[in-house]
Amino acid sequence: MDFIEFLNSKDVAEYLRKINYKFTPEEALYVIHESRTCTLAQKREAYTQLLAQFPDYKLMERGFGAFKNHTLASFLDTYFKKQDALIDECKRAGDAAYSFCTYTSAEGWIRDDGSLFRTFGECLLAAGDDEEVEKIEIVKKYLSSDRFVSLTLRRDGTILDVGSSERDDEVMDAFEMLYVEIPTPFRFGDIVKPVREKVWDSEFHEQYEDVCVLTYLPQWDEKAAADCDPRETRMSAENYAEAVRQRERRLKEGDETDMLYAGYSVTEHGFVCDHSVWGTYLDLEYFREEPAGRCRILTAISLYLKKKMNLETLFAAVRAIEAEETKRELWECSLQGYEEYMKQIKIEEEKP
Repeated sequence: MDFIEFLNSKDVAEYLRKINYKFTPEEALYVIHESRTCTLAQKREAYTQLLAQFPDYKLMERGFGAFKNHTLASFLDTYFKKQDALIDECKRAGDAAYSFCTYTSAEGWIRDDGSLFRTFGECLLAAGDDEEVEKIEIVKKYLSSDRFVSLTLRRDGTILDVGSSERDDEVMDAFEMLYVEIPTPFRFGDIVKPVREKVWDSEFHEQYEDVCVLTYLPQWDEKAAADCDPRETRMSAENYAEAVRQRERRLKEGDETDMLYAGYSVTEHGFVCDHSVWGTYLDLEYFREEPAGRCRILTAISLYLKKKMNLETLFAAVRAIEAEETKRELWECSLQGYEEYMKQIKIEEEKP
């Protein structure tokens, strides 16, 4: 089986096929688990085929987590049984109430906060009433405790994922406790955006809030590190020896939070931030849209980081973009007397 098809990022998948990359069993387990489009049945079939390829495989020794104590066969057997138990629990009525979220490509995930149901079937029927709904998350919340179990399904009831409030379960938490290093095509200064599902929960979300100029990936090799600017990133040729030591530690003791990437992004006010984004590098794709508004600042930063633009030109470009955006916002806000004020201070203004 081609486990690459389970990757969420088309760009990472295309690159791995190009280099004929073969996953280790741990990498394959992680990639299959993280797929947002494949059904639970498809994932189980992939796990079964993985086991057929590695029937006697002992999972990598790690400092913690389920992989420390299992073979591939024993882990999957335990994992499937726990999933089945949670599915049965979620569908079985009891001292609990059901609620749901729905997902559409246009609006993202929306929670229905006004409805509670006594049975799983009633909840599913209500959630799927809208023909535009593509996916549904049904949550069974117990009335006597904070415990919940959940199922994510397609509108036709096909199960995509299983969840619960349980923590410290080595098997069910195993994937969050796993760090993997898988090659990607992305390099220092590339403009990228994570593949993620929208969540309709705030009017303040900006169109380009996730887009960033990449400055750090945890698994960059020495060749990729050589392209980094030592003034801008911890992953540079100069610091590569320490980076290798950190990578060796992460492979033994790291978890999913060590798979984060970092880069420069632009806020709604135009400020540029270099920050670690809460998302793994395996969800990245190249940003292929035509940059608009303040997002154009990222193009200038990318050119600067790739040494195609000097610092003075970068500052000038940022000032020019900010001036254009300020002008556009003033016109859109229709500030009273704006045109007259511009004339009084001898600024000739034309509507942008």
